[in-house]
Amino acid sequence: MRIDPISSASASLGPGGVVSGLEIPKHQPTGFASVLQQSIERVADLQNAADLASQRVATGDLAHLHEAVIAMQEANLALDLVVSVRDHVVEGLQELLRTQV
Repeated sequence: MRIDPISSASASLGPGGVVSGLEIPKHQPTGFASVLQQSIERVADLQNAADLASQRVATGDLAHLHEAVIAMQEANLALDLVVSVRDHVVEGLQELLRTQV
């Protein structure tokens, strides 16, 4: 059974690789450090978008309240994921330090 890579599916997503206003990365990071760095940058971008959406709700510029709620939930889920990954990495390092040689 053949499984096609995810990157081949991005061509059918639309012009410029844009889905719901979010840009799909053109290249995939190769190392853990670069994946972690891009993830943290993505979380920061989502937090900024959520802040902007909440400001737009407060000033009345946002016509649909659900857009702000969705932006805030995306930012919250992304932050929860990063915190969970951090906790697992710290737990793994602590386990390595407890290992007796």
